[in-house]
Amino acid sequence: MERLDEAIFLALNFDGGTAIDHAMFFVSGKLTWLPLYLLIIFLIWRRYGWRTTLFALLLMAAAVGLADQICNLFKNGLQMLRPNHDLDVTPYMHFPMRNGEPYISKGLYGTVSAHAATTVAIAYLAASFIKRQWFAGVAVVWALSICYSRIYLGAHYPSQVVAGIVLGVLIGLAGSWIARRTGLYKEPQA
Repeated sequence: MERLDEAIFLALNFDGGTAIDHAMFFVSGKLTWLPLYLLIIFLIWRRYGWRTTLFALLLMAAAVGLADQICNLFKNGLQMLRPNHDLDVTPYMHFPMRNGEPYISKGLYGTVSAHAATTVAIAYLAASFIKRQWFAGVAVVWALSICYSRIYLGAHYPSQVVAGIVLGVLIGLAGSWIARRTGLYKEPQA
């Protein structure tokens, strides 16, 4: 299984040139998606008002914190090398260029992708509140682009990204269940 994961990683981690390298760093950036986060807040507020919006934001913040801590438990417990630190893989992989230097993740270890888990959890919860097909499509494209960027940048193997996606979905499901139990999906009376 490990060899298959490495083979899939190497197929997805190709030399896309400077433009793709820059795009993947942009996609993986923390502040890149701030306009989308503001749109999420606006769409939830417009549909439900401030009370539900604030609770939804707390729910999403809790989901991000939980996903991040679970990923850290796996990372610290299993201590699996990231692809760009794994000497069995590095001779064959593409190292994207950042500021004229090959990019190597700061952290030595990475198991379940926290980027994947947190993004998918937020996307799932946001889509469950917004309830618009077009937004669900945007959320899926957003989450998958971030997930792929982690492979392209050499930070995670595909199995680690898939594990992050599964964790994000489970946390999103739990958050959605909590929102239903508290009645937050009910639209306010006009």
